[in-house]
This record gives sequence, C-alpha cells and structure tokens, in this order.
Amino acid sequence: MNALANGGMEFSVRVSERKQYVHFFARRNGLQDFVVNDVQAQASGEINNGDGTYTYRVTRAGAYTAGNLVEGRFFTYTPAAGQQYFPGPLENSWNAMTYPGVSSSASSQSTSSSVSSASSSTGNKAYTATAVMPNGANLAYTTTATYTNGGVKITFTTQENLNWAWVFTPGWNNMTRLQGNSFEVTIPNVKPGMAISYYFTVSTVARGEANNNNQPHTWIVQ
Repeated sequence: MNALANGGMEFSVRVSERKQYVHFFARRNGLQDFVVNDVQAQASGEINNGDGTYTYRVTRAGAYTAGNLVEGRFFTYTPAAGQQYFPGPLENSWNAMTYPGVSSSASSQSTSSSVSSASSSTGNKAYTATAVMPNGANLAYTTTATYTNGGVKITFTTQENLNWAWVFTPGWNNMTRLQGNSFEVTIPNVKPGMAISYYFTVSTVARGEANNNNQPHTWIVQ
C-alpha cells in the first residue's frame, strides 16, 4: 500500500501465477466504501513481471485525508488454486495503514489485521458464515448466500427475537421474515464472477439495533 499525493492510494499484490478473477475491497475508518471488480481487466490492472509472477494493482484518487485508517485486500481465483485472499488466509483479513496526508508520492509499510469468522463455500455456488455482530447488541447469527438463475438469495437467522432485518449490498434491502427469526431476500441481476459484499442491520425486541457494517461478508459467485 502506497500513499499518493492529494488523498490518493495505490494498492497492489504480487502473486505466483496469472489469476482468472481478481477483485479488490477497501475500507476507510472501518467502513467498506470501495470495490473494484475484475481488476485483471482494468487498464494497468494486471502486470506480467516476466518471471512467472503477476502484479495486480488498483489506484484510488482523492479519497483520503490525514489520519484516515486505510485498509485493503484482494480476492483472487483460478480453477487450480481456488479462492484466495491477500492478505490471508482468513476471509476477513486486511492490510492496514494510516494515511499520512502527503503532498507528493510516498510509501508506507502496511500491517495486517483480521477478524475471526467461520465461513465456507460449496462448489462456489453457495456461501455460509456464522458470526457475531460487533456493533450495538452483540448478536450471534448465521447467514447463507446461494446463486441461481441470475440472482443471489441471502438469508439471516438468529435465536434472538427480531422486529426486522435489513441487508445492504451496498444498497438497502428489506428482508422478508420466513418464520421465527429467519429472514431472506433475493438480489437480482448477478452474474458469475461478480463479488457480492453485504452487511446486516437488525432490530432486536429486547436490546435495540445491531449491525456488522464494518465487517461485511464477501462472496464471489462462480
């Protein structure tokens, strides 16, 4: 991660093989606010280093001010290697640095941070995770995402009584209660290879609202 002039940042990763899909995610002060799908297809996004390795690079201009916490991570996929995160191996690991507010190009050593969660995918057609909401009421829950016929169905299930559940992808989606405290919604117009990033905000009956907006779930549809 390199700090650039006037609020810019350059993010890059060097890997040992050419990747079929590369997606990039960034957070500012704990909130995910930047996603680049198909980095490998962007101008200057893929660099052949000539030694069998490849570098994937994303530049963001004018986004940061001095003191901002900047975090970034790459997702890559090939049929042979499967899904990989950089940094990893945790799904929710991030490189992190504080933006110094430079007036000319500069670089800084980034550090890696991670948040524990349990997640898995089945044939890349489904995603499931069990986690605890870090903001507001500390609510334990399970979520799944499944792809079929051009849409992704996202579910949310908890043992605690809820008034309602919303999911942001990043747009707002009101979830439908199935039974008890299980909710679902289908996100249309999704294609294989797209990155789905989402988080929940819910209202509990007894303990107020809870959300995981700084720890979103991410899944690549294949």
